[in-house]
Amino acid sequence: MPQDGAIPAHLLGNMWAQSWGNVYDLVAPEDADPGYDVTEQLLKHEYSEIDMVKGAENFFTSLGFEQLPETFWERSLFTKPEDRDVVCHASAWNLDAKDDIRIKMCIQKTGEEFSTIHHELGHNFYQRAYKDQPVYF
Repeated sequence: MPQDGAIPAHLLGNMWAQSWGNVYDLVAPEDADPGYDVTEQLLKHEYSEIDMVKGAENFFTSLGFEQLPETFWERSLFTKPEDRDVVCHASAWNLDAKDDIRIKMCIQKTGEEFSTIHHELGHNFYQRAYKDQPVYF
């Protein structure tokens, strides 16, 4: 690799370059450690699973997006149900190409899950931002 060239995306951790996990220890700045652990902060401040989702919503609304619709809170799955088996892999859903947006997760109170919530809501906010556009958008 040339020192001043682009890094091919497939070398960064996954095929979509969403993560630099494979090379982070090689490229992270010396002062990359923020000095705190998000998981510890979530526990210290007694965040619930809903608090974590509301925190992610606050991030997107701070950028100018509309708040999530009430149906999001009524219809999403945030914790693993005790009465049935579900697939816990996190996902975001847009069921009507309008306002019926949801996430499905069995949220654990960890920094990694807090990041995942932001990722999934990113899908929902993007989907909703295009609800009034023609379908080819």
